[in-house]
Amino acid sequence: MARASISWASSWVVLALAAMSCVQAVAAENKPTTSTVTLGDEYWIRANVFQQQRRIQVYLPSSYHSSQQRYPVLYLLDGDAYYVSVSGTVRLLSESSGRIPETIVVSIPNVARARELAPPVSQPKPGDEPYEADQFLQFLKQDLIPWVESHYRTQPFRIIVGHSRGGLFTLYTFLNSPDTFNAYLALSPALWWDDEAVVKDAPEKLKGIKPGKSMRFLYLSAGHESIEITEPTARVAKLLEQTQPAGLRWRYDYLANENHMSSHLPSTIAGLQMVFADLQVPERIILSQGLAGVEAHYAKLQQTYGYELRPSHAMLTWIGGFLEQQDQPKAAAEFFQRAQQLYPDHQPLLRDWPARPLQ
Repeated sequence: MARASISWASSWVVLALAAMSCVQAVAAENKPTTSTVTLGDEYWIRANVFQQQRRIQVYLPSSYHSSQQRYPVLYLLDGDAYYVSVSGTVRLLSESSGRIPETIVVSIPNVARARELAPPVSQPKPGDEPYEADQFLQFLKQDLIPWVESHYRTQPFRIIVGHSRGGLFTLYTFLNSPDTFNAYLALSPALWWDDEAVVKDAPEKLKGIKPGKSMRFLYLSAGHESIEITEPTARVAKLLEQTQPAGLRWRYDYLANENHMSSHLPSTIAGLQMVFADLQVPERIILSQGLAGVEAHYAKLQQTYGYELRPSHAMLTWIGGFLEQQDQPKAAAEFFQRAQQLYPDHQPLLRDWPARPLQ
């Protein structure tokens, strides 16, 4: 009896093990294969100004390794928070619609945000730690920008994007070192800092800014947020409206449906499109002058941006589609052919990828 009992139990063990093997086999069969999706590269670079190494992240346009193009560079403050969203936005606006040029994004994660992005206070208190916006600016000018421009194919067009305290730093840099960047996006800037010292200094600082070799750009925004941000930002916009500095294109947006944190992405989109608004060719030129008119329009953009621009693949194919809708197939074909000629290795943003057969 005992022997039979043992035999019966053993049978169940065998069956259980067999069932487990089947489950494991099915699970193994259904287990997805994995690979890593990357969005750029991370580096540690020498920061002589701070006598240390600093971490940065770099996003390159899709065409970077298949062409010899040069690209403008966007320097992004608060990099840990906004690198993914801003890199994706830049890719979408450039590669899908041609609203902006393909652009390198350099993200700068914070080390000592509260200290390094704030200008020195006018009346420091004993024992307060020093505020180092001037030192951080020197890091950008002496260490980071030269490193980027020696390692990548860049155009002489730089953009800085800063939010909150980063927006304070961005406007402070525009007023005190306007030639460091070509375009400044100061989003929900913390202009309450030091009893609004940056705002109070702005009238005199603006008088000292002379027109550059090409246009400068300044974009300001604020959401539905603290009056410590909205009121001084609106006053800076009013000052710009009154003075209309030569050689500066600027805009201020109040985003009533956004709060302090949610304002970053829509402001970045609006700011970049403001900076590169001239890339959009008027429909009258497209319809009356065709490809020759579009290329003549782009040839004039060097006066505005300081470097040679040409219509992107996205822009050329968009215009081709627009002309097809206007029942101008011959004119449309010229744009499609020009896109293929200028960008023979172009990989479309929206494309089909191969599937794998079941094993």
